[in-house]
Amino acid sequence: MANEAYPGDGGRPAVLINTSTGTVERQRTPTWHGAVNAAGAGLTALRTPLTGKRFRLLGAYLVISPVATTGGGSIIELRDGATTRICAIGYLGTSANTQSGAGPIVLVGNGYLSAAINNTLYVNLTGGLTAGEIVVSVWGCDE
Repeated sequence: MANEAYPGDGGRPAVLINTSTGTVERQRTPTWHGAVNAAGAGLTALRTPLTGKRFRLLGAYLVISPVATTGGGSIIELRDGATTRICAIGYLGTSANTQSGAGPIVLVGNGYLSAAINNTLYVNLTGGLTAGEIVVSVWGCDE
């Protein structure tokens, strides 16, 4: 979904135009922030929305320690629920300093809205760490 921003004027808030649907949307503001250390292969919960709500992911930050390694390489990805990939945010190789993806991940416009109510936001490692650590921070809002 692409968005075009229009600044507020006369005291009105900035809005986004969803170019896929042509609808006007209010600019979202983060209301929560969370961070986890991920080391084992598989899912690690980052955020569970309030009951009856969906999470809206607005951004993330990935930090990979310089000595982090895996036995066979690992893709680092964010998931909506257990199976839906939002995006791959990094890669970790089998030797130290063979990683990519460290830094901020900005989801433009109003970010990513979860596909279903009560879905949990996860970080997924396709392979577990043999050394070092990965820290993933996320921010967004529930709606």
